[in-house]
Amino acid sequence: MRSKIDNRRVSVMPRLVLMFIGISCFLWLAYVLYLVILPPFFEPSELHHNSDVDQHLLKRLEEAIAEVNTLRQQSDSIQAAFDVLQKQCPQLVDNGNFFPRPRVTGPEEKSHGAEKRARISPSHELTYQRLHLELTELGFAIRGVFEGLLKEEQRDTQAIAQAYGRLKRQHQKLITQSLKLGEADERLQLRSARLRHLGNAVQEQLRRLQNPEKCHDARKLTCTLNKSCGFGCQMHHVTFCMIVSYYTNRTMILLGDQWSYSSRGWKSVFKPLSETCTEAEDVPPSMFTAEGDLKKSFLVDAPIVDIIFNKEQYPYLPLSFPKELADELIQVHSYPPVWWIGQFVRYLMRFVDSVKLDLDEKLETYGFRNPIVGIHVRRTDKLFSEASYHSVKEYMEEVENWYDVQMLHNDSFLPADGKRAVYVATDEPTVFDDLKKEYPNYLFIGSYDVAKSATTQKRYTDASLHGIITDVHFLSLCDFLVCTFSSQVCRLAYELLQTRGNDMAYAFRSLDDVYYFGGQHPHDVTAIMDHKPEGPDEIELKIGDRIGIAGNHWNGYSKGVNRRTQQTGLYPSYKVEEAWNLAETPYDWSEILK
Repeated sequence: MRSKIDNRRVSVMPRLVLMFIGISCFLWLAYVLYLVILPPFFEPSELHHNSDVDQHLLKRLEEAIAEVNTLRQQSDSIQAAFDVLQKQCPQLVDNGNFFPRPRVTGPEEKSHGAEKRARISPSHELTYQRLHLELTELGFAIRGVFEGLLKEEQRDTQAIAQAYGRLKRQHQKLITQSLKLGEADERLQLRSARLRHLGNAVQEQLRRLQNPEKCHDARKLTCTLNKSCGFGCQMHHVTFCMIVSYYTNRTMILLGDQWSYSSRGWKSVFKPLSETCTEAEDVPPSMFTAEGDLKKSFLVDAPIVDIIFNKEQYPYLPLSFPKELADELIQVHSYPPVWWIGQFVRYLMRFVDSVKLDLDEKLETYGFRNPIVGIHVRRTDKLFSEASYHSVKEYMEEVENWYDVQMLHNDSFLPADGKRAVYVATDEPTVFDDLKKEYPNYLFIGSYDVAKSATTQKRYTDASLHGIITDVHFLSLCDFLVCTFSSQVCRLAYELLQTRGNDMAYAFRSLDDVYYFGGQHPHDVTAIMDHKPEGPDEIELKIGDRIGIAGNHWNGYSKGVNRRTQQTGLYPSYKVEEAWNLAETPYDWSEILK
């Protein structure tokens, strides 16, 4: 209907134009009278009987009548179109509103952007997100079933392998269809533009919070950098501190002069959190206790998130995100909690000039390019204490699958050399040798020296700090990640990946855990379908049940506890959806959400 109305607007004229046409008709009639009636009174009498003059006047009269008839027909057509338009879109023609009003949205490009934003349909976006999720889970289910069958004896393994291959290719093709749905009607560009706008707005909020006009009067929160853990863990601790300072409207003071990774402290690699307010007043800080005490105290010292047990008093803890942003953010990002956390990590990890220069040089030295998949292979001390061993084959199977899907989606996806690029981050240098030996047709990018600096013998040195920053940075620039979410470094890169301006929620494959933030609120999902257990390890679901998720087995099933029945077990992953945690912020979002 809109296109028809828009087309009519090109040809339909306002009532003022109709008046103009009416006046024109009157003038034509007056002109005819002038030609026919007035000449006999003003010309000599003999001319009145002159046949040539009579013929001339008759011709002029016929032409005038023809013009009048044409104008009458145009007037009737315009009036008919006006009547239709008035019925279908009265606001355009009533009360003088037909003509465009003065611009109120600023320059033309802003108005155009507003029109584009209005084209994003919530139902389309949510359908796209759900389709992609269910297709992903279908792939896990197919793999889980057939890999189990292949391990059994006395079966036609060749036939099963062929069937699995066919189903896998079909699943890959379905994934490409979901990608096309996400790109239809410029939706990819629309989502990206909106995410960049929201992300930049959050960065500006943080900048203002960290640079109050009167530092002495600003309420503050102190945060100690030296938590006894690795780099990723320490960064997430500081991220938690900044989230608390944001929601409690406090300027955060980072006590980072002494750092286990560098004797020169935080400022050796990252910019200070504030340019104007870097020290707390010399007053005893209050302990981080109840929400009421937080609001009253002038200076509060942030604890370690893991020791906060009464988390229900702090609704803003991860995996929460702003209530004010929920309606829009759910439309443009498939997993808002990680996007929100990523905004704080983005503000914290702003490199000093020397580090930026070093990373730019490595970009050229490594030959880093897109498209590229990043893999983070954990070895050394993290094995068995925090994570299980995963062979390079497991990583590369996921890399190959991602590239296969992209090539189905776009057969000119790869650069001219046809090489599939992989960025390798690891704490074991021999991983590079294994990869190059087993996969000679791939282009592996990374550094032996960075891998050596991550070993246990060299950890907590300046070289190790620069090495891990390098890996996190380049992993966050990749188009897809394969890693283990049990690793804080992997999760840190995944969080930063979300700040690039695109919906990168599905741009990962974890070989173990689901995404989580240490010390988070319980991660709940809601059942959207009933489920009757089909095996001893499964639990019952009824629509509306809340399930506390304990993990995804990546075979079509997740594990969790049904909070209604208190039963713990497996359930089909596609039968649930996220139960978002929302928290109100102390800021005005009205201008940002326009």
